[in-house]
Amino acid sequence: MGRKFQGKFEAAGRVGLRDNETRELIRVYPYKVEGTDAEIEARVKSWYCQKGCEGENEIENYSVDTLNPGELKDAQEKFLDE
Repeated sequence: MGRKFQGKFEAAGRVGLRDNETRELIRVYPYKVEGTDAEIEARVKSWYCQKGCEGENEIENYSVDTLNPGELKDAQEKFLDE
């Protein structure tokens, strides 16, 4: 069997929602991610909306993105699955 290639989100292990315009990190997804990039993106956006998304227009302005090393370090205490 061939080697399974990971998507950019699964390979990163940690993701968050980032504002498309300002590139500011809006919220850190507190769980490790698994699945395809499309599955991860859908799961993270669904989680965010359940946490108090103010409307579909808001989530349209955000994209799922990997965390940079500084963001990852700052978010360590927010992870729920460690």
